[in-house]
Amino acid sequence: MGTRVDALLQKYVDGMKLIEFDYMHKDIKVAHVEADPAKQVIKQEVFGDNLLDRPMVRDTPTMKDLMAFFETRCFPKERDNTDKLLKSLGLTVYNPYLICMKTRGRLWDDFYWIRFKGDTVTYDEIKLRD
Repeated sequence: MGTRVDALLQKYVDGMKLIEFDYMHKDIKVAHVEADPAKQVIKQEVFGDNLLDRPMVRDTPTMKDLMAFFETRCFPKERDNTDKLLKSLGLTVYNPYLICMKTRGRLWDDFYWIRFKGDTVTYDEIKLRD
């Protein structure tokens, strides 16, 4: 995964604006992340001791860690119907950050999701399952 993350970082971080989001478990905010791609600075505040509540494992995460996190919260690039999924999201390229902005990083396997700054949706409005 490392090489792909490096390529994503090179391709998509240039020109990105500030990234700010809450990492949610259902309606509970378990972490808050602020990232400045231009300065390569990330602040991550985790509100508990559960390792699963950490978007990025390192105490001082890098942009590479952030891009890897976004990649874990979306469908794999190698999936057979990737082009159809991208089209359904209004995207033409595989960019985990943009995919997570569209899908809120929701997965069927868990109850975590990403609430980007300015988003006011609740878990009940977007949940995939009970």
